[in-house]
Amino acid sequence: MLNYVLGKEDRSRRRRPVEVPGTEFALPADMVISAVSQAVTVDTGQDLELTKWGTIHVDGETCSTNIKGVFAGGDCARGPGNVITAIADGKRAAASIDMALSGKKSFLVHDTGKTMSDRENVLVRTGDRPRAWRPKRRALPAARRKGTFAGYAKTLTVKEAVAEASRCLTCGCGAGCETCKELCSRFAWKTDPQGRVLLDEDKCVACGMCVHRCPNDNIEMIQTSRKPV
Repeated sequence: MLNYVLGKEDRSRRRRPVEVPGTEFALPADMVISAVSQAVTVDTGQDLELTKWGTIHVDGETCSTNIKGVFAGGDCARGPGNVITAIADGKRAAASIDMALSGKKSFLVHDTGKTMSDRENVLVRTGDRPRAWRPKRRALPAARRKGTFAGYAKTLTVKEAVAEASRCLTCGCGAGCETCKELCSRFAWKTDPQGRVLLDEDKCVACGMCVHRCPNDNIEMIQTSRKPV
């Protein structure tokens, strides 16, 4: 393995990884899982419905496709992701297959679904308020926690838990994960005083990372000018 650093910007204003000479090292391992998270090319060979990204279109809860009896999950359905998401899709698909084959005799069930709040109703109630931040975690100082194996972080009180569950992120996109802001190397994404995520088009170089990583597909890249970025 090698260590890398970001080199100088090229013509596209992107910094490419550059190898650091003399940093070679070896790690003993029983198994290596390649997870480069670059791109997924799906060749189904069937009339499966695909998304605009070229992945298989599935039902998020059951992993079923537009063809009866065919299920899909993981990278081929959601794009490059992590192993945990793929495993979760496998569990959903297994439960769906068991239900399809066994009917009332099936014993596998889907995980309990999450109840989504109506975003429009939430914004009507809280759209004029500033963003509410999560309560600070109360933890024991290191000098006290080093002498015990007891939990060092206190849980939320009932009042704090209710407030946390009720608060509106006022994030603009409806998710509030700020993944786009965290991964942008050009700092094109920022938040306004109300906590809403905004894009500075003058800084954006159209790399597309935010588009591919948005968990809710809320970002779409369209050409608005022919001038080079």
